[in-house]
Amino acid sequence: MNQSSAVRVALRRRDPALQNSGGLMVIGGPPFQGKSVLAAHLAEILPHAYKLEVVDNLSLTSEHWYPEGLTGERLHTPLRSMLDTALGIWNRRLPGAPPLIIVSARAGTRASRRLAHQTAMAAGMKFLYVEAFSHGIRALERLSSLVLSKHELLLRMRRYDAAKQQYIPVGPEEMKILPAVRLRRALSDPDGAIRTVLARWAVA
Repeated sequence: MNQSSAVRVALRRRDPALQNSGGLMVIGGPPFQGKSVLAAHLAEILPHAYKLEVVDNLSLTSEHWYPEGLTGERLHTPLRSMLDTALGIWNRRLPGAPPLIIVSARAGTRASRRLAHQTAMAAGMKFLYVEAFSHGIRALERLSSLVLSKHELLLRMRRYDAAKQQYIPVGPEEMKILPAVRLRRALSDPDGAIRTVLARWAVA
């Protein structure tokens, strides 16, 4: 077991309240900011977790999602469809085992975050929005690690800049009504990010 896994196991054992903590958690933010990393780690820690994740590799100008896995028709701007799938999982829950559905998608507008929050509230689901940002050098490292031609790398860097500019961060007014936590070092300190999310989730 590596150090990061040991930290996650220790966190889980120290907080038995997390063993029965179902609901909807949306992890949003621009590309390459740590959404997928956080979603994977949280799904590993929390019981009865289901992870719904968009493809966000900047090979296209927009994110997309395959509802049936990696085949079939992909959906662009897929959050509404993902929320419908989350509701289906929630409605099939077993007594005493409420699922945690983790949705990893950009959710870059107030309207999209409001839709997720309202969907969860209408279904009686606990809800938290996690805004993932990371240090710019971490995002650049992830981009640079791709095995691409110089031309394609430049294209993806432009798409990354555009996507980051299009994301509307959660502001003070939105924070008053939206259960949310904002991370600024999601990739630089993933274990610290997990601790922050779990602490906020426990009181959401």
